[in-house]
Amino acid sequence: MVGPIVAVLSVLVLLGGSQVRAVEMPKIDGLTPGGRFEYRLLLDDQSNPYTRNAATHSATDRSRLMLDLKALGSRYGDLYLKGAAAWGLVDADETQRRFRFEQGDYLWKQEFERFGYSLRFFANERRFFVSDLAAPLIDDDRAGETGANRGVRFEAATQNGWSFSGIHSFLGDDFDDSRNVSYLRAAFSHRLASLSASYLFDDPGVRGERNRAIVKAELVTGYKNVFAVLAYEQSGMRDSGWFFPNGSWNWSDYNGSNFSRVLPPGGAAVAELRLTSLRWKDVGRFRVVWSYEAIREEFVNDLGLGGSSRVGHNAGAYFVADKVSLNGKVRYHTSTRFGPESEELDFVDASVWAALKNNIECFLRAGVGKIDDAFVFDTKENFVHTALEYRVKKFRTGAHIMWKDLDTVFSEKRFAWDGKLAINPDWGFHWRFILRRDFQIGQSACLRLQFRPNDRVFAYVGYGRAYFGDDPFVLEDRDIGLTRAGAAQWVIALRGDF
Repeated sequence: MVGPIVAVLSVLVLLGGSQVRAVEMPKIDGLTPGGRFEYRLLLDDQSNPYTRNAATHSATDRSRLMLDLKALGSRYGDLYLKGAAAWGLVDADETQRRFRFEQGDYLWKQEFERFGYSLRFFANERRFFVSDLAAPLIDDDRAGETGANRGVRFEAATQNGWSFSGIHSFLGDDFDDSRNVSYLRAAFSHRLASLSASYLFDDPGVRGERNRAIVKAELVTGYKNVFAVLAYEQSGMRDSGWFFPNGSWNWSDYNGSNFSRVLPPGGAAVAELRLTSLRWKDVGRFRVVWSYEAIREEFVNDLGLGGSSRVGHNAGAYFVADKVSLNGKVRYHTSTRFGPESEELDFVDASVWAALKNNIECFLRAGVGKIDDAFVFDTKENFVHTALEYRVKKFRTGAHIMWKDLDTVFSEKRFAWDGKLAINPDWGFHWRFILRRDFQIGQSACLRLQFRPNDRVFAYVGYGRAYFGDDPFVLEDRDIGLTRAGAAQWVIALRGDF
């Protein structure tokens, strides 16, 4: 285990002792090749924590070579292609190497005096931008999470404010069996408001029996410091081809409190109101946000607005001071969820952040909430989270403490200490220690020595958990995981762009 670490450290020292030049690939008749090489080695002292393998050592090589080809701004359009070679372990004595196509994109666009249009063919697209401001029919992360999709996209816009979009994509590799979606949108924009109508047809392929269709209307308007969005969606499911979902509103069921009863069973309504840049003399600026959602029990859209049927309000006030480094916010959320697992939630949280003249930053966050559901114990979302951070020249460190689930049987305390030391412009050292204490003790520790001589070379050697975390509130990062068992890892990584 020590050998590879010493070898990589030696390479880093040699790189740090000499000038590292960024390698740039030349252009070839309008084509720009490029790539990235990644070497990532995980050394786990207990990869198989069973009795007979308690002292097993395991090395996992996750090397990867990415090659791409660009032809941007040419008279034939814009082209981007990317492929990658990966190394993976089949068993203890065999390594699998394969090169596969990862992403492709070809764009042809034309601009005329009164209108313009574009046509895009894509493969393995990670983003499906549909320009919705509330409750999108197609959410970027959900549509692109499969990593294997093929499709075409059409865009057009006129000088008098009209715009049109169309997408057809297979969310899988097999055109005959994969799920496929078709999306159409038309919008008209004026200086005071924008109105759009969109349609989504979702064919589940071999994974489901019935097709789904969703229609949406959205109104966006703004005047001076006031901004508002109102959107309505309706879904339906049938065995046939293209269709429009139907349903009627029933105002006779509205009792003044539960607006969702007005909507048809497959309906969903979302509204948002923002008041921005509200001045308070010379003290600072306020921003007030209120949002509302009402979703009925038969509304289904796992590519956009998902979740069970519910009615809820969110209200928040945000403040930024003018003359001192101080900001704060107060938010309130209340919702009622219907269905097999009904619940009622009331939650309020507040926070304040300040930067002092002695290079100290601090914040205090607190929340109080209660969930009434079918469980024996009522769930309480009570917490207090505070932190103190000190910065001076090349050094930064911070201490965090959090009391979570206060006044419940699940009450726990969390502690963290993290920081960074910039040894010189090329070298940096990071550390992060997290401790949780409830009925048992959980911990997560990370140490990392990083080397970045320029924008194209990055390397590090780390010890601890494989994931360092990226949440601004480290004690609330859900991806870290304070495990109570399992061995720490050595991580050796080298990345170069060319």
